[in-house]
Amino acid sequence: APAEVGLAYGLISLICGPAGVFAGGWVSDRLWKNGRTDATLRTAMYGALALLPFAVIAPFMPTGGLAIALAVPITFLFAFPFGVAAAAIQLVATPAIRAQVTAIYLFFGTLIGLGAGPTVVALVTQQVFVADDQLRYAVALVAGVVIPLAALAFRSGLAPLRRMVGTDAAH
Repeated sequence: APAEVGLAYGLISLICGPAGVFAGGWVSDRLWKNGRTDATLRTAMYGALALLPFAVIAPFMPTGGLAIALAVPITFLFAFPFGVAAAAIQLVATPAIRAQVTAIYLFFGTLIGLGAGPTVVALVTQQVFVADDQLRYAVALVAGVVIPLAALAFRSGLAPLRRMVGTDAAH
């Protein structure tokens, strides 16, 4: 029932979202302590790669219970890069512009994530699969395309981040 799903997903979001943010920070800190000056983006990339299989198979679960169960790793891994992305901005932006750069990051992240994300799924459902009952295929397709693109975007930033941070950066 919708009320049960809402309660279950609400609890998963309440617990797994913050846990993913903290875990992403923990992984980034471990990588940084091991000499990886690209730890923030590397952590985001690892999170995206780990998220991919769960996000693609979740729409095809035969029961609601299995779908809700997959919401646990999806929510956790989806939240994984949130803290480290903000940390990456702090590493490369000068103190004079950090607030503005962070605001731009949050603005576009929200605009694209909350604005374009659902719209793209709806367009793929109607334009590619031509039927509202094919939503699961659209969700899987969009996840299967967008998440690897995110991982590639994070990967493309590794070398520039290493150059900008240098070996003497304080974390």
